[in-house]
Amino acid sequence: MKDLTPCVLKQGTPLVFRQRSNVKSDFRLGQRMETKDHMINFLKPQKAPVWMTDKAYSELPENILIREFSVNGVVYVTTLNNAKNTQKQH
Repeated sequence: MKDLTPCVLKQGTPLVFRQRSNVKSDFRLGQRMETKDHMINFLKPQKAPVWMTDKAYSELPENILIREFSVNGVVYVTTLNNAKNTQKQH
């Protein structure tokens, strides 16, 4: 199932998911949108994760613009980056 992400990104399908609780977001980094809402650019890691096939890794973009925002203490990560069209309340 994890190898589905590159296919979804390649198609341009928006992704929205809840951040794992052991990952901490630093909302001071990147382009600040609102309080606890920012956009950051993730670079493709040098090596593929252990769980990812070489083919899936090669299909990933070199970088991806990600929006992280917090609602009621829960952090969400998305590729929906237009803050005017996609507000935290949605």
